[in-house]
Amino acid sequence: MMSNPSVTFYEKPGCITNAKQKRMLRELGVNVEVKSILTEPWTPDSLTMFFGALPVANWFNENAPTVKSGEVKPDTLNASDAIALMLKEPILIKRPLIRTAGNAICGFDIPLICGELSLEISNHSGSSDLHECSKTSAGNANGKNKLEEGSCP
Repeated sequence: MMSNPSVTFYEKPGCITNAKQKRMLRELGVNVEVKSILTEPWTPDSLTMFFGALPVANWFNENAPTVKSGEVKPDTLNASDAIALMLKEPILIKRPLIRTAGNAICGFDIPLICGELSLEISNHSGSSDLHECSKTSAGNANGKNKLEEGSCP
């Protein structure tokens, strides 16, 4: 009998979207080991492996306060400067970072994750809101809101 696949899931503790992503993986039978993206002792090599061929700008959390304010401009940075910034300010790292037995993935790329773990997904409820930081709001008809700066960077 084959055991369930396992991942290490690097999150920002308290992020509602990361909670939804972890719940979806667990519902699919994945064993999820959770670690904080903010307190992990990153090195240039341990962080770089998650980015592969992604453009440097795609390594960044668009909701990080310094990115939103324009203080950090991801599209102007080279790889080594981006890594140096992320090591100082892990909130800049796009999340989640997911480590499988054979791959390291930046962001919640459902087809890539399911392919890597040999999972099948068909119309998983709520999968459309698993890519953006969101929170429920009684004043919003669909129950989702982009978060204000600093709420879930």
